[in-house]
Order: sequence, then C-alpha cells, then structure tokens
Amino acid sequence: METRTDYNAKITFASRDLTTKEKIRFKRIMDAHKLDEETKAEPVQISVDVVVALTIHNEHAENTDYTRYIIVDKDGTVYTTGSESFWNAFSDIFDELVDAGETDDMTIKVIRVPSKNYQGRDFLSCELV
Repeated sequence: METRTDYNAKITFASRDLTTKEKIRFKRIMDAHKLDEETKAEPVQISVDVVVALTIHNEHAENTDYTRYIIVDKDGTVYTTGSESFWNAFSDIFDELVDAGETDDMTIKVIRVPSKNYQGRDFLSCELV
C-alpha cells in the first residue's frame, strides 16, 4: 500500500494510554461537536475520559499544518477544537492534576471569554469543575 503524502495526522499527546483502535479512530474523527459552536449559547461541561492532540498536515487546507484537540466525555460525546487558548488552559489544569496524581475524575467547563485585544470577539478557555 502506498503512503499518502497529502494528508497526515499524528497523535502528539494523549491524557491516558490509548489502544491501537483508539489511535486509529482519533485520527479520523469526522462527527465531533465543535466547541466553538457548542459554547455559543452556554458553557459546556465535560467529564473527561480522554484528551488527544493531533498534529495535522493537510495539503488541501488553507493552513496546511495545524493542531486539533479532541476531548471525549465519559458519556461518549466527542468534542473538538483548534483553540490554543483552550489548550493552554487545559494543559495548566492537567499538569497540576498529574503532579498531584488526581487525573482519574476530571470535569472541565469550556467557556467563551471576551477578547481584550479584539472588540466583539471571544476565545475559548476552560476551568476545573
């Protein structure tokens, strides 16, 4: 089988060990809920099962190299975002929980925060519940 060069997705972070089937599935998630859309009406609370970061190279996209973050709720709902502000907030929370050995029962609330730099625009962030 020939290796595809126009598209490649690589898992660069997972909040827990993944099975081979999970690794394959996360590289091809097409029906995830977009956090940017889901948070327009109200914050989204997620009981985190797993969080995955994908580095993607896609020759057919406007920006050919980007990162997608996938967050799976314990109820099976899959969310996605490309928001670096979300990722920075999540990473801070996760790193502290790892240091304390308390990652088993993590619930986050994804929120929209008004931008101080761009009038009328929001960015995504999250906080521990």
